[in-house]
Amino acid sequence: MNIKDERPFYPDLFLGAGVPVYPRLFGTDFCFSIAGCLSGGFKDISKRTLNNLLYYTEKKLRAPHEISSDGILLGWDHIQVSPQLVNAVWEYFSWTHDSTFLAEAYPLCKRMMQDIIKDIDAEKGLYIPGHGLMEEAEFKNNWVELTTAAYTFPALNCMSKMATVIGEVTESGLYSSLASAYKRRFNADWWDDSHAIWPSALSGNGEKIYSHFWNVVFPQKTKLAQDKNGQIAFKSIQKHWVNDLWGMVGKYNEGADISHDGVGLVHNNICATAAFEYGQTDLGWKLIQLSAQAPLSLQESPLGLFPECQPHGCSNISQLWSYATFIESLVKGLAGIQPSIPGSPIEIYLQIPNDLDYLSIDGIEIGNDSFSVSWKKTIDKRLLIQIDGGVTNKVKEVIVRINSSLPYKVLLNGKKKKRWNKEIFYGIDTETNVLCLP
Repeated sequence: MNIKDERPFYPDLFLGAGVPVYPRLFGTDFCFSIAGCLSGGFKDISKRTLNNLLYYTEKKLRAPHEISSDGILLGWDHIQVSPQLVNAVWEYFSWTHDSTFLAEAYPLCKRMMQDIIKDIDAEKGLYIPGHGLMEEAEFKNNWVELTTAAYTFPALNCMSKMATVIGEVTESGLYSSLASAYKRRFNADWWDDSHAIWPSALSGNGEKIYSHFWNVVFPQKTKLAQDKNGQIAFKSIQKHWVNDLWGMVGKYNEGADISHDGVGLVHNNICATAAFEYGQTDLGWKLIQLSAQAPLSLQESPLGLFPECQPHGCSNISQLWSYATFIESLVKGLAGIQPSIPGSPIEIYLQIPNDLDYLSIDGIEIGNDSFSVSWKKTIDKRLLIQIDGGVTNKVKEVIVRINSSLPYKVLLNGKKKKRWNKEIFYGIDTETNVLCLP
């Protein structure tokens, strides 16, 4: 229902931002949604939508915020969309291994990133100013909004990875060094132990603006937060931003009771995916379950689709980033399946919630590979993990990480595997079992 054909006004088909409202192309919505679209198997329309976005990016050297139904570029002032688009291009390549698309998209991504970071000094920790994701009036200043600061980091990393694939070794090293320096400076400039959370923005003189919007989850989602800061931030998020009725609220007002506040579905889903990254398994699973109520329990949602927010009353729009990020929270979050570049290991970080007994996910495609992952808790309180498909023939290695204290039995294409080693996984301060399958 969300695939739109507005040709000849648009160059190609695209995924609109909503049904029945917002049937246009929004850069922010799609860049948040692409991981879910791809992990759900929608590769062709994802590529077509990216091509549309790149077409409009060429006009202003900035990723577009919104394009009207008759193909007019309405806005490009949401500066965070530009680094998000770079991430989206890499996300597409990592799921599809479409090297032709990457070669065509890379030069424009390079020009755009060079332009938006030309004033960034890795040593001084300067950031990209301008209007970001938060659309409230107070943020329409020349501040640095947290979403923009957070998504600049993976964009730098993605540029390094793109350059490696393209064969620009020097460029790859430069972007990698800049990303490392950026992460150090960000955590030094933005974190404040006394608040135990990130500010929503930095003013022009570096003052921290604590407006407590839901963008506090993005340093964790983009892996920009240092491990300690990320874990502390999640404790604050659980305490102040998440209620038991609906999930992650859009804004926390200090001292206010949020126990009955409604939420945006995209808040829940992105927070769930980030929570799994940090080993917060039960929080991630809780948010998934709360999101799953939305199309089932809201009587006035159109056709039983995922609404923009819940409970009903704030909106009954079905928004792309409500259900695409839900798919991402299941595939990349709960099932822990991470896309990879050709020839690299497929990484699976299994999450085992306390009150979930089994999981089965089939038909996952990375490049030309198709495989399935399943696990279940047995009656003798063990885990039986099965991975089946073409992974043993086409991928050199599968790395499985299991976030659970239960003993395991792992089957790869029906054969038991025993090769284990131990390592510290990102964001987790306890040892995690790791299985490498040749």
